[in-house]
Amino acid sequence: MPGFTHLAGTEDRRFPCFAPSATPCPTSTFRSFVKQIKPGDLTANERNFLNAAFAGFLTGSRPPGDMYALLASISPHAYHEDRVPRRYDGDRTLPRGRYSTVCTGPDGDDGGTLMRELTFYKNARVAEAHIEVYDPVVTEQREMIGRLGMETSARERIVVNVAPFAQPPGRITPLSVHLSLTVEVREISVDNVLDLRRPTALDWLFRTIPKLHMILNPRGETGRCFPNRRELATFAELLPSLIDQQRGGGNFDKLVGLYLRQIGVSGLVFPSARSDASTGAVGGEPDHFHGWSFVDYRDSLPQEIIAFVELRPEWPRTLTLEGGDDNEPRPAAFSNEFQILMTENFPCDDGGFMFSGIEQRMKAYHMTDSLEAAVRFRLADVTDEQVMQLKVFGTSLGSRDCANFSAMVLYTLLGLPQARRDLQAALDGQLREYEIASLLARCVDPPPADQERLTRSGAFYSMFQAH
Repeated sequence: MPGFTHLAGTEDRRFPCFAPSATPCPTSTFRSFVKQIKPGDLTANERNFLNAAFAGFLTGSRPPGDMYALLASISPHAYHEDRVPRRYDGDRTLPRGRYSTVCTGPDGDDGGTLMRELTFYKNARVAEAHIEVYDPVVTEQREMIGRLGMETSARERIVVNVAPFAQPPGRITPLSVHLSLTVEVREISVDNVLDLRRPTALDWLFRTIPKLHMILNPRGETGRCFPNRRELATFAELLPSLIDQQRGGGNFDKLVGLYLRQIGVSGLVFPSARSDASTGAVGGEPDHFHGWSFVDYRDSLPQEIIAFVELRPEWPRTLTLEGGDDNEPRPAAFSNEFQILMTENFPCDDGGFMFSGIEQRMKAYHMTDSLEAAVRFRLADVTDEQVMQLKVFGTSLGSRDCANFSAMVLYTLLGLPQARRDLQAALDGQLREYEIASLLARCVDPPPADQERLTRSGAFYSMFQAH
């Protein structure tokens, strides 16, 4: 449902607005090291590449939003933002550059959170390449960074490796180019932050947001912000709403951001939707954590959207693709592998919770996206039905085997001899009877990339070779 804005010329600009909470928001001082990519340190080529290959990460992009735009066009009270939302930002008035990942110390160790957030935005079809993102703070990724000829101890960057789908013939290993993107790690201290790693903050969110009301007029008439959703019985029922898998989050995220900014909160520490986020508290304060981000609300412009209603009837019960506008909620791929693990009676001063299965889903999602793009690129006459059969087969394997299967076929298309041998052996054995066997056989021996594509790939490679 669209948000509400004040009409031009309205004399009383106090309504509608969110009703105040029955209990004060339990904010605290957030002291931590945080980490983010520094757009100002990117070269023009790197910025252009990121805008294209990681669509929306730097600047946002335009969503379809047909139903939402239609409602906005026929009602002066409705408001449509023609952009990709950002998780918990409220609306577009929050400046860019306000998001960081939360680190355990000055070395920038965020458990790979920034790397996974960036990876989710990659678009292999647009880049015409397979893209891998590496962070030297992640122990198992340092070996790969070393194989690229880079110093593994340098923590102040993220490494992006790009392998074009148009590979020159006769190579033993696929041609690739890597970019070293500067990151900034800094220590901050911000008062008045709602830190969801703290049990009291999570408990307040559970008791406040699902029951939130709007005050509609000076007479004090109110309306529920979730009018069609049942009252939640337990805290655990709210947790799936925090990790909507839609890019940029969904309406729950939007409403939380709008409300927190309206009541003057300075920032929010929230679980990353791309990580197996966890927190453990001792004495009510976070003692250990993994996979968290921070959004800074300070000194932002006044919000354009001043109230919001979510009309859909169901709270998500598992890992869900929901989003905003007119998108229908549906379980995300591999949601059957998703778990919420929680200490008894949490939230309490000593206890915690963990999301499990998201990071492995990310790997499978990432490899499947590249595989689909590579198949469409190298096999020009492949049909949508064949691609869907390939994706359905991969998904049926479970997230871990799906990632491995997709990688095998992908690197076969990129010309890696070992991957080709592995795929051929699988075709000779367990895969020979499957409907996708004929497509996989074509992947073993794909037609060479044409000269136009090789020239385009070479131009891209030379553009970054000096960096």
